[in-house]
Amino acid sequence: MSESVRRGKPARDWRERFVRNYARLGNVRDACEAAGVSRSTLYRERGRNPEFDGLVLDAMDEAVDRLEMEAWSRAAEGEKRVRTETTIDAKGRTVIKTTEETVKSDTLLIFLLKAARPEKYRDNFDLKAVVADLASVDQSGGLE
Repeated sequence: MSESVRRGKPARDWRERFVRNYARLGNVRDACEAAGVSRSTLYRERGRNPEFDGLVLDAMDEAVDRLEMEAWSRAAEGEKRVRTETTIDAKGRTVIKTTEETVKSDTLLIFLLKAARPEKYRDNFDLKAVVADLASVDQSGGLE
């Protein structure tokens, strides 16, 4: 348990602090620490307080939305990267060349497409459905 988590009865307003920090941080441990409560206190309160549980779920959605916005930005707009290259010229002097480029993330782009249109971009497929389709084509005189 973290040093900042108080022992004994938690402060009355810990729920609001937890929800606010969870939406911002997206991490239960860090949000509990910021609210001054243990994970067990959080989960106990979620189990007995449906309204609070709903607020926690909303905060989780907000945190994921923030991550999704960042992923979208990195995939579509890219992020700036600076590269420094040091060489020695013919006279023995150090030459420093700095280049800046915008790099997009193909991996994030793939994940975003899979999330937005899983029926089109998913990795898995139904082998039984493929076999059934092939069998129906075969029986109709198509493929042999």
